[in-house]
Amino acid sequence: MDYFNSKERESQKKFASKREKIFHPLVERLAVWKVTPNQVSAVGFVLLLGGAACPASYFPLMMILVILYVVTDGIDGPLARRTGRESDGGSLVDIVIDQAGPVVLAASYTLHMPSVPAFAVLFSNSYVIAIALVVYANGKNIPMNFTVFRVKYLFYMAYALSFIIKFDVLSFFMAAGSLYYCVLIYVLLRTICRHFDALKTEGPPLS
Repeated sequence: MDYFNSKERESQKKFASKREKIFHPLVERLAVWKVTPNQVSAVGFVLLLGGAACPASYFPLMMILVILYVVTDGIDGPLARRTGRESDGGSLVDIVIDQAGPVVLAASYTLHMPSVPAFAVLFSNSYVIAIALVVYANGKNIPMNFTVFRVKYLFYMAYALSFIIKFDVLSFFMAAGSLYYCVLIYVLLRTICRHFDALKTEGPPLS
């Protein structure tokens, strides 16, 4: 189970390799302590909720918790490979916790900053639907001849910048992101439908 298609997987492997080298000592220590990847993911989710719950006046603590959440996302996968615990279930947990960041923080942002809640709602929904369609298409081995631009880390930067400069940068970002993901949803649905239409036209394989 993956949300990177075949075109993106090679570059993702290079990035993952560099990330694993950075976190290797910590992963080895967690393996010795018999910590499971799902436990790391669960801790990451708690950190995310803690960061989202922090009021704007506690911005440094908020960002520390969010950064630690992002770090856990870089650990659970390597730990699963190190301990031989790789599975579709674990991958699903990893994807859900990993993609929860923009959704949870977009919701909390509307409580902490003067913003446009409609953009947060539209961004969160379109983001989740697009990611779900990408995972579905990859699970069905449906070729996607385009690169999916992932805005997660840009979202975190816009989120932090809004608090630092005390100006609602994130609403503009979420408005643009919503437009992108709505277009992406259309493209993904068209790609998936055309794939199944082609299979139907070809008919069942000859015995």
